[in-house]
Amino acid sequence: MANSETGTSTSNTSTSVYQVFLSFRGADTRRGFTSSLYHALIDAGIYVFIDDEELRPGETISGSLLQAINDSKLYIPIFSKDYASSHWCLRELAKMVENTSKSKEDRKKKVILPIFYNVEPKDVKLKTTLYNDAISNLEHKEEDQKKFSSEDIKMWRSALKEVAAMKGWELEKFPGHGDLIKLVVNEVVINLKTKERELTADLIGMKDRIATINNLLDIDSDVVRLIGIYGMGGIGTICNKKVLIVLDDVAEANQIQKLIGKQPLYPGTRILVTTRDKSVLNIKRFNYEFEKYEMVRLSEEEALMDYH
Repeated sequence: MANSETGTSTSNTSTSVYQVFLSFRGADTRRGFTSSLYHALIDAGIYVFIDDEELRPGETISGSLLQAINDSKLYIPIFSKDYASSHWCLRELAKMVENTSKSKEDRKKKVILPIFYNVEPKDVKLKTTLYNDAISNLEHKEEDQKKFSSEDIKMWRSALKEVAAMKGWELEKFPGHGDLIKLVVNEVVINLKTKERELTADLIGMKDRIATINNLLDIDSDVVRLIGIYGMGGIGTICNKKVLIVLDDVAEANQIQKLIGKQPLYPGTRILVTTRDKSVLNIKRFNYEFEKYEMVRLSEEEALMDYH
């Protein structure tokens, strides 16, 4: 679990269906490995949910957190030395195991990709004292006994053993964090089938459409051409990629609103708008607010300067 930007439960968009759920002990890896992995996944265009167990109120998995786990296709538990000492981490892990089991039945396969961070699979399999002692401590603390039952403990032990037997990565077998993170991101991309492809080679039906647009553009011609593309909304939406959009000389606010729409923009997206009318940037019922900058005229000295 990692620290959030806007609250205890965060993601890179507020309404997306998450693709990856990161489960980890914040005190162990939040500021180092987990943060680096999170941003590497984001940069690869992947929706990632992260959560900070130290800031979450209550003792049960909240609706939003449960929804994020249910939505995600891939689960990445980062097993660190204190992972099993957090009942939050254990609850999340048990839910992941439950979901992957159910996904086999409904053919919507979910996958767990474990990372062993300064621990070994045998620790997670409860064949050493590391995780065994941690769970025993939870089981016998008076303040924790009200939070979960003996059945919960049994379920957590079972989940740990099951996930530890899955194919994963051991940090100690890599030269550094970067090498491991690169492999994890690549594996996630493969599992999600979001690898970049040759546009005309792999996207079904695009070859003829691209050829038609190229003919309409007639790049070699000196004739001015205006081309309007119309059709069903949503056909061309890149909502899980950050983009740069420049809108020049905008005269009406609704031009911006119609282009951007009501869907959340991907983190890192930048939209530059130039306009002569400042009020155009004040859009009612809009999800975003413009940072405004007034272009000032050149001074007389600057205007007369010769750069040649």
